[in-house]
Amino acid sequence: MKKLVAVFFAALVGFQSQAYAHSVKNDVVVAFASGKNVLAPPARYKRKAFKVKPTYFHVRPEKVRAKCRQVSRQYGGSWNPPARIGGCAIYATDWSYCAIVLPNEDTQWYTVDELKAHEDAHCKDWKHR
Repeated sequence: MKKLVAVFFAALVGFQSQAYAHSVKNDVVVAFASGKNVLAPPARYKRKAFKVKPTYFHVRPEKVRAKCRQVSRQYGGSWNPPARIGGCAIYATDWSYCAIVLPNEDTQWYTVDELKAHEDAHCKDWKHR
């Protein structure tokens, strides 16, 4: 059985500093950031090829949390996202898939383009610490 790795980015509003956390449950790794700003991946990830072409899900901003949970569980995860998240990327360690959930519109805290660049980088093997 292939191992599932899910890397999630959570833009929790109301915090000024960045904080990152990792947890492991049922072979699912969850990493999330809190803060008002989207963590930009290193520039080299803009040019780097995808490990696997991502499948994108675009939902209303208030539905991102539920969709991230649904997609995580669809691939065998058991993640319960924080209350307010910006988007997420879920991928397998063998790169058989990568799924990305994004809002379908900008919010007052971040743009869809910022989140897409961040989540795309996860499908190119970027891991923030």
